[in-house]
Amino acid sequence: MKKRLISCALLAALLVTSLCVPARAAGDFCFIAVNDTIPTTLTSGSMPFYTNAGLFVPYTAFDSEPCGIVSAYNAADQTFVLFTRSKRLIFNLADGTVTDENKNESNSLTTFKNGILYVPVMFCVSHFGLSLSILTSKDGYMVLRFTDGSQVYDDSLFIEKAENLIAYRVSQYSSTSTKPSPVQTPGTTDTPTPTQPVQTDSKPETHAAVYLAFTGISNVPAALDALSAASLSGTFFLTADEMEQNPGLIRTLYASGHKLGLTVPENTADVAAALAAANETLDGILNIKSVMVLLTAEQASGLSGYRIFTRPAQADALPDSASEKSQAPQLYLCTQNPAQALTQLQAEGDNLLLLRETSPVS
Repeated sequence: MKKRLISCALLAALLVTSLCVPARAAGDFCFIAVNDTIPTTLTSGSMPFYTNAGLFVPYTAFDSEPCGIVSAYNAADQTFVLFTRSKRLIFNLADGTVTDENKNESNSLTTFKNGILYVPVMFCVSHFGLSLSILTSKDGYMVLRFTDGSQVYDDSLFIEKAENLIAYRVSQYSSTSTKPSPVQTPGTTDTPTPTQPVQTDSKPETHAAVYLAFTGISNVPAALDALSAASLSGTFFLTADEMEQNPGLIRTLYASGHKLGLTVPENTADVAAALAAANETLDGILNIKSVMVLLTAEQASGLSGYRIFTRPAQADALPDSASEKSQAPQLYLCTQNPAQALTQLQAEGDNLLLLRETSPVS
């Protein structure tokens, strides 16, 4: 009983303190980044806040499973669990304790704000051996970046390359924001760290920087096998119908480390509505949404709120001249025979990269 009273007193003190702490970033958005991507946007009503005990984040900050950390919140049982294959934290919200994978129990502060559970983020990430950078975009938005050592960009370069995506996200989620002016991404290839042995840009400049994209749900199993054999990752652009009819395959793609984007059929009348439907389908399967879309120039006309990649006029077209390889990074769209395509690209010495929201291709 004494232990529970102490926990209640600490929680009350934490709540009082949190009400007095001003917001640390401009606007009503916070961005959750994982290594080199930004999968989640937190909006007003679920913003992180500081206390004298550190930074607290809503439990939904872990919805994107940053660096493999999976979360499970059970309001009825008053528990919140974070776990990986080897580590675990079980927060008992009723008595203010946390138990790890070795059954070590200690006191831990959690709290509720606006009806949302908040947890101490530094305590959580340190237990799982991750690093957390608290960054600020040029417009003053907070960016919480989880990293596990496999990231390509350092924090300053990551923020620079993410500015365009942040502008898209603000436009997408804020009904009061005006259409953002596109922020030009530097026309250079991603600069990797030595820890990236496979998908790097460290080859001579005479080799093409090629970003891998895939479409067609029937193409996915073969692409998965080919990418796995080559130790590469790719980005898959799928329609709402393709995802709705193949939820298991979508989960397999995501669990295998590939990125998911949206596309629409060629004869789609209302592109914006079709993309919104695709995002709802993706959200229903994985509890995530995507801002990456692959469209024709005509489909993309007048569309905002997304990171738009233009569908190549000719899919499955390989670079065929040295002059082409010396130009800007290219988007390679694979719609058939992925194994043969990857073999040819590698034989040509092309630099095969994962297409991200911040990749410097149009």
